[in-house]
Amino acid sequence: MKSHLNQICYNEAEAEKQETRIEKILSNEVTIPYLLHLSYKCFYGIFNFLPRLVMLKIVRAYLKLCGVQIKQNLRIYSFPICRRHFYGTIKIGTNVTIFNKITENPAGISHRSVLVAGKPGAELIIGDNVGISGAVLYCTKKIVIEDFVYLGAGVMVYDTDFHPIDFSDRRMKDKSKIKSASVRICEDAWIGAQTIILKGVTIGPRAVVGAGSVVTRDIPADCIAAGVPAKFIKPI
Repeated sequence: MKSHLNQICYNEAEAEKQETRIEKILSNEVTIPYLLHLSYKCFYGIFNFLPRLVMLKIVRAYLKLCGVQIKQNLRIYSFPICRRHFYGTIKIGTNVTIFNKITENPAGISHRSVLVAGKPGAELIIGDNVGISGAVLYCTKKIVIEDFVYLGAGVMVYDTDFHPIDFSDRRMKDKSKIKSASVRICEDAWIGAQTIILKGVTIGPRAVVGAGSVVTRDIPADCIAAGVPAKFIKPI
């Protein structure tokens, strides 16, 4: 009975507060700046939502024109850079989020995300529930990003050396001497901002790679790795 009476008193107090707010507005006791603030919040929500909805449709259409295979619920509100060879493949899974501007993720995006399948037969596969912020995924052979992977701001993933190691081959522009090897980032891995992942690397499930690392060798599952080059730090 006592708790019921307390609830009644509380409801009456809230009702009185609401009446007081309305009375202040009607009696001009609430200042014009306050009303402007309320109006701003209302219109900002509307006018921020509508452009994002429009851009979502436009960017999805752009990716499809580039030959990208897209599943459901891709969240992308600005243009990435997309390059796909006619015989290359780019696939994006379900519930993927791709940020391309500093306003979308203030953690430090300095450029748009880059999705490249640059040679015949190249495959760039992005799984489900992946988050990407201003990352570069440059594929000439195969890059696989499995489900629930987070790529921090400015992460770069390359499956190629881009140029021959021997200087004489570089002078001769002998592209046959360029080394490439597939990259795989396994499910639930978290790659810290500005990390560089080089050719031939596999990052194990649930691994965490510290920001600014350069990954040149495989990282085992369920561990933290960091450094230049990245090394095992401790198990999770």
